Amino acid sequence: TPSTVHITYIDRPPGDPRRIRNSDELFQALDAIAPTTTFNASASASLQSQAKAVGSTKVVVGVHGAGLGNVFWLPQGSLIVEVVPWVKHQGHIRRFEGTCFQRQAIARGCHYEEILAKPPNITDPTQPFNFEATYTNPEVDIDVVVEKVKAYVASQVEKSMGESGIYN
Repeated sequence: TPSTVHITYIDRPPGDPRRIRNSDELFQALDAIAPTTTFNASASASLQSQAKAVGSTKVVVGVHGAGLGNVFWLPQGSLIVEVVPWVKHQGHIRRFEGTCFQRQAIARGCHYEEILAKPPNITDPTQPFNFEATYTNPEVDIDVVVEKVKAYVASQVEKSMGESGIYN
């Protein structure tokens, strides 16, 4: 991968109902593509630390939430991968609906990919699911995330090779 591609994974603390259930495996898969750092966007993080963490990356991956608001600091042309969770609404389980980060990506001149979390298996008693919680502690299909990120990284490699004159 080109040295200019760096991935930032915006994680949530353990116990957070929107923390990706297979978070550790996702981080390992991303780190195998390009250098990856985890950024835990907590309310106590200073604005400067948030800008620094995200402003030097080309790919941001995270579940829907305030942490993705940091995409404001991304360089133009970067990739935002938003994992969309399932929610409980009026007694029903449905996918979360919201386009704020997609709109932010477009306004910043960035690429945007939405990945719907795996649907919760509410009939399997071995699967953690709290009917009282609003969010479902989402699990993501890591292969889908990896496919989107690899495609973006490959496009950046091709772009940098063209700019360097290798293709000319």
